[in-house]
Amino acid sequence: MRLTSTVLFSPRCISYKLFSNFFHLINFWTVCSALFFESVAMNILFFTDLVMSSIN
Repeated sequence: MRLTSTVLFSPRCISYKLFSNFFHLINFWTVCSALFFESVAMNILFFTDLVMSSIN
């Protein structure tokens, strides 16, 4: 009885696990890419500021 219940419930459990992991990955990559683009933008601003000051 215990074995059959495990077999019955495991696909749903596994799919839920995969689903939640998938969303966590999406969240993780969204945050990471946002931070990455922010740092890139800050670097670009910093370098343009540096170039402008060196020209002047």
